[in-house]
Amino acid sequence: MKYRIALAGLTLMIVVSTTGGTQEAVSDALLEIIPADEISNALDEAPSREGPPPETPGGIPHQQYNQNAPVAMQKALRAAAAALPGIRFEPTPFSLSGSMGWRLEKRFAQGPAGAFIRQSLEFGHQHVPADGSMHMLLPLEFAAAALEKGWGVIHPLTDSISGEQSEYVMIFGPRDEGELRTVWIIAQISYYQARGLSMEPE
Repeated sequence: MKYRIALAGLTLMIVVSTTGGTQEAVSDALLEIIPADEISNALDEAPSREGPPPETPGGIPHQQYNQNAPVAMQKALRAAAAALPGIRFEPTPFSLSGSMGWRLEKRFAQGPAGAFIRQSLEFGHQHVPADGSMHMLLPLEFAAAALEKGWGVIHPLTDSISGEQSEYVMIFGPRDEGELRTVWIIAQISYYQARGLSMEPE
């Protein structure tokens, strides 16, 4: 097993409303940067998403209407991604105001054109906190695997955004720490494609 970078001390604060007031539950999550040549196995071993899929429209704006991710999970996902080399976060013009684009610095963007939203270095974006899902580009085989396990749906405009070997998908927001780990695996796949790194297992 190769060395993995562990993001320790990533504290998630989840606020749950109850009839008796507000209750706070705090827990620590450990999200690792999985090497590119191990990411395929990580997705294979990831569980299927439990329960029915959330409601999403057949057109745009393409959003997740229910089963939304707690804001703490959304923040934890971006905090983990901040440790990836060459990544930067900027407001995206490709979604509703308040959504955050995940982009690469130009020197790191060695992936195919189909790894990015057209005429940009953006490989995905995180939607507004009330939504919590992500749009991202994934290699075809990884998109198929993630969607088969129930983690997302195809974007209605995938044909005009994705490339021949990629798919533009919505990945549902993580509802808990277990789902956060799987969404983090999928997000790294999108990043590795944008980097142009091989994800073939050794």
